[in-house]
Amino acid sequence: MDSNNSMRAKTKPPARTSVLSKPVARGMAERVHHQRFKIRADAIQAITEYIEIFYRRQRKQARLGYLSLAVFERQFYEKKLAAWIR
Repeated sequence: MDSNNSMRAKTKPPARTSVLSKPVARGMAERVHHQRFKIRADAIQAITEYIEIFYRRQRKQARLGYLSLAVFERQFYEKKLAAWIR
């Protein structure tokens, strides 16, 4: 047995991380999985629409006080309207 091999730290290889989180990937799969796209641009557009329209509006964001974008926007405009009415 080689002394160098026995001295090496036994570590796990780094976990492979995907660009998209699991909920995004799952939702995207449900939206585009059963479709056939004629060109790549159509597939990219469908994926981009999912991310922009569905995921970003529903995901809770720390910078917005752990509210989804849709809820934050609704509360923001309700407060603006209430201030304007007064």
